[in-house]
Amino acid sequence: MTINTRVPVRSINQFAPLRIIPVLTIKSLAHVDAIADAVIKSGINNIEVTLRTDISLQALKKFASYSELVVGVGSVKNKEDLERAVDVGAVFAVSPGYMQEIGKLAQDLNVLYLPGVATSTEIMCALSDGYNLLKFFPAEQLGGISTLNALSPVFPNVKFIPTGGINGKNVNDYLAKPCVAAVGGSWMFGGDLDLNNATAVEQAVIKAVEQVSPVNLLEET
Repeated sequence: MTINTRVPVRSINQFAPLRIIPVLTIKSLAHVDAIADAVIKSGINNIEVTLRTDISLQALKKFASYSELVVGVGSVKNKEDLERAVDVGAVFAVSPGYMQEIGKLAQDLNVLYLPGVATSTEIMCALSDGYNLLKFFPAEQLGGISTLNALSPVFPNVKFIPTGGINGKNVNDYLAKPCVAAVGGSWMFGGDLDLNNATAVEQAVIKAVEQVSPVNLLEET
């Protein structure tokens, strides 16, 4: 088990200064450099690599070699997922749901952990273990902003990171909500974007940042 020895991240402002968390499923290691360069140039400065392909950990390790990037792992479903990701450089971790044993291990490994929640019961479980920065997933399928409007008065100390269905058309609606700390998504890499074209990738990421209102980009959370 490798304890994270990099500078730990503790807040959204520290690891996601523009309140955007790009969520990537990497299918080719050849895509890593263009994505990393684009994310750094845009000012986003972080990346979440999901454990959904056979090369996910290799990609995560390659992203982690960029000192300017804060690199995290997504789709963490058990302790082994978390341990392997930290071993190759992850400094934050995201799950689709919440398991107490993962939360405890994240604390032991000195890793910022963002549990996924979909219900009040899951929020209460995460809160009871000290987690109040939570991934709301899958956001749009769960009712999106309407659901967050219902949950936030009940859990005023919780900040959410909606992920799932976030795009250039609704990103500002989410970021304008006081209960939303940041958003996660892959919309800037969608459509017919050629990930082998570094210039196109850079333009797509910059466009995604430009779609966000300056007020929402700079808001303190």
